[in-house]
Amino acid sequence: MAKRDDNIPSTAEDVMTNHAFAKGLYDEANTASDKVLDMLTEGVEIPSDAPDAGNAMVAQMVMARALIERMRQMLQVDASLKPRVMPQKAGEQERERCAKIERCLKGYDRRHAYETKRNYHRDATFWYLLRGRCVLETRVNRAASKTGQLPFSTFCDDPNTIFPVRGRSGVLWYTKEYSMFAREAKRAIQYLKVKQKPEFPEEPNATVDVVEFYDDKYYACVFDGKTLVHSVKHDLGFVPMSEGHCMDTPLEDARWAYQAVIGPVVDHIKLFYILVSKMATGVNEFYFPRIYYKSISGKPIVFDPGAVGQLEEMAPDGKFEVVSPDVNSQIIGQLLGVIKGDISLMTLPETAFGAEPQSLESGFAVAQVLGQVQSAIADKVPNLARCFADHYGNLLRMVAQLGGADGMDLSVPDDLE
Repeated sequence: MAKRDDNIPSTAEDVMTNHAFAKGLYDEANTASDKVLDMLTEGVEIPSDAPDAGNAMVAQMVMARALIERMRQMLQVDASLKPRVMPQKAGEQERERCAKIERCLKGYDRRHAYETKRNYHRDATFWYLLRGRCVLETRVNRAASKTGQLPFSTFCDDPNTIFPVRGRSGVLWYTKEYSMFAREAKRAIQYLKVKQKPEFPEEPNATVDVVEFYDDKYYACVFDGKTLVHSVKHDLGFVPMSEGHCMDTPLEDARWAYQAVIGPVVDHIKLFYILVSKMATGVNEFYFPRIYYKSISGKPIVFDPGAVGQLEEMAPDGKFEVVSPDVNSQIIGQLLGVIKGDISLMTLPETAFGAEPQSLESGFAVAQVLGQVQSAIADKVPNLARCFADHYGNLLRMVAQLGGADGMDLSVPDDLE
């Protein structure tokens, strides 16, 4: 009698139990990265100084978005990314074989971009800087070869929906959660050996919640948390995903294992815009001096400083009194300088945006700042490049194992003559 493998996800409950465990490892890390995303997409509430304001002002964090975009531009992934295959032995034939594999990888990228209308290198770079990590998954779809499409796919989804479980030897397994339209879900399972037939909503544009499990031997898929749609033993011998950590640390806790490029300065950027809001309040309140007069009853009345140039009636015996306060903007300016300095230390100096460094008086000092910019960028490259390299490795291993199956002749021949 064959020994049962306890790692087989034989029920939907097995998959969902593993998913709950894996997702729980990333609760704090995902919460921290969601704060960064909220800053970019929804803005941040800035407390108002006006006493009669009902709601706080919502400010878009231009600085946060600019830091991420500028760093992505300076990384120049599309221009600098070139796959390289290491020769396994000496000789001209081996070099030609490696060159052919490299051309195949470039062709795969172009064909994948054509079919999906996405550039996964660019997407991965964005997630890498915004979320602090990027995840590339390599999948096989044998039915696609019958329709003339690529039988292999690369997914670069939001890493906050992917939860790898790591051991000392690397990623042991991972789960993933996402939603898809009902009509898409029906198409996705029509070529699969369905374990349990799911109940789809009547509305084709309704969504179906999907949870996937993947390790080095098994793949399983659950719909709506209760229906085990697919469970198969793939026997690849490896987990087909690669991961890159930005601002990485050796700490095991996912909360500190990686961070977005602006993760350490989220509060600094908020404080920066709070101080800017206070300066704007000073402009609104005191750009025009306050003008008061006393009525016959002795009650002081203020002219509306917002109605510039408008005349108002006043009592004949009214006495003007002009109040022109000295706004203490110097202190706010000093605080802004300290905060911007901290932001530059953890991200990019203003020189990276083309700004001329006013405080630097020599070309040597300017060169030092430019060197700091290049150092900040260069530090982000190795982990991202390693993620892409691991992905190419997973893709080639899949081609080697499955490329000749079901009419998919994708292997590189030994004889190139």
